[in-house]
Amino acid sequence: MKATTLLANSTITFGIIAVLCLATLHFVSSEMKPSFRMVSEYALGHHKWLITLFFSGLSGLA
Repeated sequence: MKATTLLANSTITFGIIAVLCLATLHFVSSEMKPSFRMVSEYALGHHKWLITLFFSGLSGLA
C-alpha cells in the first residue's frame, strides 16, 4: 500500500470517528442543548472520554 493511500484512509477514518463521537454526544448528554453550547463544554459533563476521543479524531484530520 502506498503511503498516500494509507494517509488518505487514516484521514477518512479519523473523520468518521470524530463525526460519530459528536453525534453520540448529542444523544447521550441530555443535560446540554447542542444549539446553545460550545462543543468543548461537553468536557464538563459525564462523558469526558467521548469528547476526548472526538478531539483526538479531529486532530487526526490535520
